[in-house]
Amino acid sequence: MKILVVDDEIEICHLIKLLFLADFPCQVDIVFNGKEAIDAISNEQFDLIICDQNMPEKNGNEVFQYINNNSINLPFVLATTEEWEHVPYFTTNPLFFQIQKPQIAEGITKLIKKLKDEPSDVRVEEGDLVVEFSPVPIEIIYKMGALPVDIYLKIRDGKFLKVIRAGDILSGGHLVRYRSKNVHDVYIENCDIRLLTGAMEKIFANFFNREKKGALKPDNIIAFQETLVEGFSLFPEDPLFHRYVTEFNKLMLEVATKYEGVEDILMQLMGDKRSYICKHASVSQYIGVFLARKMTWDSELSLVKVSMALLFQNISLIQMDLNDEIKIFDIQQNTADKRTVKRYREHSLKSAQMIGNLTKMPIDLDTLILEHHETPLGEGFPTGKDFAYISPLGAIVILSGVVAEYLLFNKVYKLEELSADEFLTKLEDEGFCKGVFKKFFPFLEELLIG
Repeated sequence: MKILVVDDEIEICHLIKLLFLADFPCQVDIVFNGKEAIDAISNEQFDLIICDQNMPEKNGNEVFQYINNNSINLPFVLATTEEWEHVPYFTTNPLFFQIQKPQIAEGITKLIKKLKDEPSDVRVEEGDLVVEFSPVPIEIIYKMGALPVDIYLKIRDGKFLKVIRAGDILSGGHLVRYRSKNVHDVYIENCDIRLLTGAMEKIFANFFNREKKGALKPDNIIAFQETLVEGFSLFPEDPLFHRYVTEFNKLMLEVATKYEGVEDILMQLMGDKRSYICKHASVSQYIGVFLARKMTWDSELSLVKVSMALLFQNISLIQMDLNDEIKIFDIQQNTADKRTVKRYREHSLKSAQMIGNLTKMPIDLDTLILEHHETPLGEGFPTGKDFAYISPLGAIVILSGVVAEYLLFNKVYKLEELSADEFLTKLEDEGFCKGVFKKFFPFLEELLIG
């Protein structure tokens, strides 16, 4: 079955697509307004359309009129905050189904049941059933314990081999063996996505229950952060991850005030085998919140933006298979191949796009993420802007990331091992004493030297 989803909110489009792929064999195409929908319908054949009512460039009832006026056999599902009875065209031309926003998930569940249970022109025939798979980082599967779903390896395009059954555990030995063979992703059936996210929700709920009881240690928080960010990178449209990301960010802001210094964070990471972005986010978040609190404009919103930008700045590295400290170090030392460097230099844009497509994130968060690899002298990427065009919050994000990267790559876990004066001189030579960056230098010195 081929389904067309039409909505000007990209987050809703992707949520509908996720819900269908998790429970129904189909292909889902997405467009963002009525005009694009009409163009798609006129050029391709679809079996079902799910359409918003209020959109720019032609609304839902105009799309429905086009379908009826051209005698196109295409069942129409209306998804809207309005009561459909208030739109005269819908009262005189029967709909196939109606979804009342914001209860999207509930509506899609009922629609899928209708498609499965009722004989109709849009019901999937047995011969149309195709098993489709989605990749999942093997580290996420390793953390799940008893697995809620079957796990597959991809042998070649279109060919998958079941290697672990639901209920079994991916052992540490399995993980080492797969990593030695450069296996970074395993696969699950699309129809099992909801089972996987449901199991992850139990992990998240357990974490916050322990937090409420005061039973968490710093390393518990760092471990959870890794699981949450990896899960979010896989299912950024899922409201489950939005909710827990927001709760976790509040917790991180509270935790950052409890640490006496960045050395407390570094000591937790000494010898730690967690992913690069997890360690980098933990250190840079503490530094960023510390610097932001020193400014007179340290509003709660500013702190949230800084913390979330530093949490998500490298999120696309997971999907790009660059979430590895050695690979990042090779890139920084100019010893990586050109293709890897090119892909790495695209991650700021990709991370910003992932977050920018989500409607419930703080405004301008994607801009802070986009510029996290810019530099005061205009030698960064992706735009090469210099200190004159970088905002104060952007400067905090950039400086925090640079300091965290230096500490981690040089394995500085105790500040007494750091030649702070030499490092601060290095930053000055790189322009971090210019423009808005200059405001933070005394506080950075306080952080590193005391």
